[in-house]
Amino acid sequence: MNITKMNSFVPNCSQIGVKETSALAEALKMNTGLPNLNLEDNNIGGMGASALAEALTMNTSLQDIDLGCM
Repeated sequence: MNITKMNSFVPNCSQIGVKETSALAEALKMNTGLPNLNLEDNNIGGMGASALAEALTMNTSLQDIDLGCM
């Protein structure tokens, strides 16, 4: 699977936690094609949100991110 070209990922309501969100954030740093990410109704927490924020400083393709209720 080539995560640098992923163009769709909707793991909403999947019980994703901090560990999974941190791994996703690392992938987002390299991704060049994902325009939308829906993470609503997951348990990403503050640390996961911080990891995502750091990743977004490097990701130029993501245009919309839905965190919903963390």
